[in-house]
Amino acid sequence: WGSHSVNAGARFDYRKLNSKRLMEGDELIFSDFSNSFSNVSGGLGYTYEFSEQLSFTANAGSAFRAPNIAELSSNGVHEGAFRYEIGDTNLKPEQSYQFDAGFDFQTTTVSANIGGFMNYIDNFIFYSNSGEMIDDSPVYRSIQRNAFLRGLEASLTLHPVEFLHFENSFSYTRATNRATNMPLPF
Repeated sequence: WGSHSVNAGARFDYRKLNSKRLMEGDELIFSDFSNSFSNVSGGLGYTYEFSEQLSFTANAGSAFRAPNIAELSSNGVHEGAFRYEIGDTNLKPEQSYQFDAGFDFQTTTVSANIGGFMNYIDNFIFYSNSGEMIDDSPVYRSIQRNAFLRGLEASLTLHPVEFLHFENSFSYTRATNRATNMPLPF
């Protein structure tokens, strides 16, 4: 509608996972389990063009992420991370609600943008150091907490001639546990 644009979308996701038990002799390494996750997600976006060079965008939406196999069922040393990871078959899917807004400026020689975002995530999944040691490795367990992520992003690209570009970008993200207001690990 002239200088105004609106986008909307929705999607349905379904994930199902069946895992069999793994034994090494009399020792249970992985339990059998079955999980299924589903969700409807959606988004709504708005753009206003002040001119051909300058525009404003804003988006609001929801998202969903099912726990992955490692988060659900790990039980061993992660050689690349030098830690013993233990999953949790009772994890719930993450559900997020986000909002972002920003300005974009573009000419033939300069591109710039600045924006901010907020993201509330229920059941945020992450590994947490339990303080235990197994096989000389620190133990990290999959856990969930409600999280709040927010931040800023900015970029400036100069292209004085067609084959030469100078790109600069900046981003800042702060992620906290909503119950304690403490930073989330990693």
